[in-house]
Amino acid sequence: MMQSIGPPLLTSQFPLGLAAEELGASQGRPPFYRGPTWPDHLAWGLDSVVAAVRLMMCLQPIGASIVARTQLERWSSNLESNSGVDQQRGESTVDWYNRLWAGPGVRPPSPVTTPVGELFADLSELLHGRGRLMPLVWLDIADVTDMPSSDHVQLLETISDALSVKIR
Repeated sequence: MMQSIGPPLLTSQFPLGLAAEELGASQGRPPFYRGPTWPDHLAWGLDSVVAAVRLMMCLQPIGASIVARTQLERWSSNLESNSGVDQQRGESTVDWYNRLWAGPGVRPPSPVTTPVGELFADLSELLHGRGRLMPLVWLDIADVTDMPSSDHVQLLETISDALSVKIR
């Protein structure tokens, strides 16, 4: 069950990592360090996906949610800078992300169908101890020999979808 969530996020890791290195990303950069250059920043984003997948595969979805939300915020900021789609006064972050990621030439990867703002909202709600993803908290505190239910796996797909958007 879990194999359908994490490993697909890693399929582009090797070629994108090579591309970041070809562009000049430091091979000695620690995975948690953004680095001083744009290629290092790209490599940091890729390393963050690996960290989040590892956390999901270890049944630590809260940590994975933190990484996914941070990355979604970071790359939304990048998209804002490159697209010129600014957040309007009084516009919620959720509505803005939905508008930003639905702009011309921007589309989330298939099979992600949830608007990006809604993914952000779900992750935010979980990190604030509420919302539809709250059953994932059980995975962080349950006996590690317990297998996640199919309902848990479906909820984990929200984290996976947020990471897929970020890679795109």
